[in-house]
Amino acid sequence: MRNTIAIMNTKGGVGKSTIVHAAAETLAAFHGKNVLVIDSDAQASVSAMLLTLFEREVSKESQHAALRTAIGGLLSRARIVFDVVLIDCPPGLSVLTESWLREADFHISPTKPDYISVCGLDVFRRFKGLNPEMGFAENLGVIVNMKDKSSPADDEYHRWLAENAENRCFTQVLPRLNALQ
Repeated sequence: MRNTIAIMNTKGGVGKSTIVHAAAETLAAFHGKNVLVIDSDAQASVSAMLLTLFEREVSKESQHAALRTAIGGLLSRARIVFDVVLIDCPPGLSVLTESWLREADFHISPTKPDYISVCGLDVFRRFKGLNPEMGFAENLGVIVNMKDKSSPADDEYHRWLAENAENRCFTQVLPRLNALQ
């Protein structure tokens, strides 16, 4: 079953964790789905800092293949038990993030409609093209997040994102809400 979705952008602060939380809650509460959330972002909590320490050791020992094998095994077992598996990836293109993206079935990329966030998508797209034989999660699309409806600049970046067919932009835009900031 193809049900694992990595939420990723190389840029931090674009709302990845918030989107994972909202999607998990919506799928579970309103659609009766059994959802697993994997918090792989070291910025999320103190306990997740151990992911950071683990990654340093993996990188030191060049154990990338072992990490990817472990992640692949985890996702294989989780696919059987859960209807949906959502993976909150850390920003950047670390060894850990790459392993999630190469083993997950799909990915979604939240982005703010601004220059730096859009550049993050371009970096991500170029990275995805490297070593295609290693596999990569299929793009479900880009979610434009934290859009200021009164900003002409946000409108311009949103238009630019939507015009690029590779982005597969979701129709629904998530507005900037001070309560969530």
